Amino acid sequence: MLGLYTGSVVTNLTTVASNDDAYPEALLGFSALTQAVRSNQTYYIAIDGFDGASGNVSLSYSFTPASVFSLTINSAGDGQVTPPSGDVVSNSTVVLTGTPDRFFEFDSWTGSFAANANPYR
Repeated sequence: MLGLYTGSVVTNLTTVASNDDAYPEALLGFSALTQAVRSNQTYYIAIDGFDGASGNVSLSYSFTPASVFSLTINSAGDGQVTPPSGDVVSNSTVVLTGTPDRFFEFDSWTGSFAANANPYR
């Protein structure tokens, strides 16, 4: 399991991204993240084995300079939107998925754009 966090207190970190099994159907046993990050920002990485598993860890990363924009998500009703608010690399595709709570129905996206498709690309 792999997680990327920001914050200043371990007990109150904010999740930036997380992954458990990059390819669950292949049972390869590793996690992967692709996440926009900002320069001069401290990020914390958590790595854990599933169900108490332990062993050797290899962490690889690469950085490519790009413009990063802040995506802000607000839910006007009862439900969740994935991905949550966060940083997005310019010219990338973000797929927004609205998941209504039980007994509710997705209606539409509003804001800088308007659409009825869910998920929205």
